[in-house]
Amino acid sequence: MAEPNRICSFHKCKAELAANGSGDCPDISRMGESVCSNKLRLDKCHNGSGDPSCSKSDNKEYHLQYGSFTNVSKHRDAETEPKQSKIYTTSDVITKMDHGCHDDEKDTTSQRTKKTICSCAVSIARVKHILDSFICDTPKQTEHVTSALHANCVNDLPHSIVIKVFSLLPIYDLIHNVGLVCKCWYDLSRDPDLWRTVNLKGQIKVDDAVLQRVTSYSDNILHIDITDSRLVTSEGFVSMAKRCNKLQVLKVIRCHQLPSECFEALGEHCHELRQLHLECCYSLGNEALFKIAEGCPKLTHVRLNQCRKITDDGIICLANQCAGLKYLLLDQCVHVGDRSLEALSVNCPALETLHCMNCNMTDAGVFSLIQCLNLKVLQLSHITQLSGAPICQIAQDCNKLTSLNVCLCQDIDDDCLEFVVRHAENLEHIVCVSCGVTNKALESIGKYGKKMKHVDVGWCQNITDDGVKLISETCKTLRFLGLVRCDQVTMETVDELVVQYPHIQYSTVTLDTRRLMERVNREVSPHDITRKMQGTVEDN
Repeated sequence: MAEPNRICSFHKCKAELAANGSGDCPDISRMGESVCSNKLRLDKCHNGSGDPSCSKSDNKEYHLQYGSFTNVSKHRDAETEPKQSKIYTTSDVITKMDHGCHDDEKDTTSQRTKKTICSCAVSIARVKHILDSFICDTPKQTEHVTSALHANCVNDLPHSIVIKVFSLLPIYDLIHNVGLVCKCWYDLSRDPDLWRTVNLKGQIKVDDAVLQRVTSYSDNILHIDITDSRLVTSEGFVSMAKRCNKLQVLKVIRCHQLPSECFEALGEHCHELRQLHLECCYSLGNEALFKIAEGCPKLTHVRLNQCRKITDDGIICLANQCAGLKYLLLDQCVHVGDRSLEALSVNCPALETLHCMNCNMTDAGVFSLIQCLNLKVLQLSHITQLSGAPICQIAQDCNKLTSLNVCLCQDIDDDCLEFVVRHAENLEHIVCVSCGVTNKALESIGKYGKKMKHVDVGWCQNITDDGVKLISETCKTLRFLGLVRCDQVTMETVDELVVQYPHIQYSTVTLDTRRLMERVNREVSPHDITRKMQGTVEDN
């Protein structure tokens, strides 16, 4: 039999679908890839469900072969052999579907069928696209992939490789489209090994039903991210916590809708938790944090930024119960103060990273951090009652310190910064935006900061051209210098330094704007801009 006509690209497939009234499929035009010629079956029920277990007598089967669809329609319960297969293009299949439906069925069955055909074609092309650049772990895997690509048959690959390829697909495809291609892909897309990590970040349409579905595929889920999933309810969250009792990493960022009580389920069921990200969960209160601390003693990373109902009592309980805590973010927890720092310094000797921006702390609490000998990253910006004395003491006693942020602390001056860079020999990153520093501070950094890579002195009005030139010349390891709104620094000087020290990235309003425009010019073509403007005019 002669080789059937090919649909050479997704652009042609898109045009044919649009010509038959099926609408536009945005994923198709982006891929620009040939439809993979795998001989994969698409079981498509008359009701458009796409369920491989469906066995209705009017079931139709389509083979995605040579980039077109082969119609081998038959009744599953028929005793006679089907007629010889005939090759149809995508348009032929859709047209035949329309002609086979009654008028009142066209808006349901036919449209769902067209959508399913598009979804399957896109999924297959994406898999082939991944395989084309797939990096194999062993020579044997390379041999398998090469053979499968040569034979145009993905299903010849070992299942372990197919599962690894599936893990690189967009999560939406994995949930909704891949299983529609064939029975093999349906089974593999639900393999437990594929769902050890459930990444639903940014999937704003995820609700309780989807969350329940994807967390039911494996009983060994270790990582879940439902950031910005604002349709998930308290019931769905608690149900997830009960099912995923081996969970080690959970990210629930900006899920404002969840009440504080539902987080108590984590302490009751998820005793293996190591990392917990709850930024911007505004309802989270002390009672829930008590339960979490008591039930999850293995926690090492906790992020509670902008959880403004948390107080010292909650953080003290966390410090008492989680002695292995290494990473704690408390930015804008305005009711957390000195008592929390004292508890952390006594009970969490492994603490390495601490963020306390805009917390209610004083010198007394910050002084207690000198007991955290493993401290590497300290963020104390916008603590209005902070002086330079505790910062100097920490720099002297915590010799592993590599990053210090004291923005908006007006009492941090030249003498303080000189003491810090003299004694914190491993310091690489310092941010003192809007502090009381002058050129003298830059001179000290250039002289004593042997490992300094990143310095930001934006909004420090006493910084001048001389200081910028001096630190650029003397600090051999410097890679970034922030000078935003240092109004006494002239652009002429900065432009000269950019040429003279190309390894240093200087940051000013003008330079940052230039970089942004260059990036836009690189990533967006004039044709795209013109088309966008034309579309805006037409909309108006």
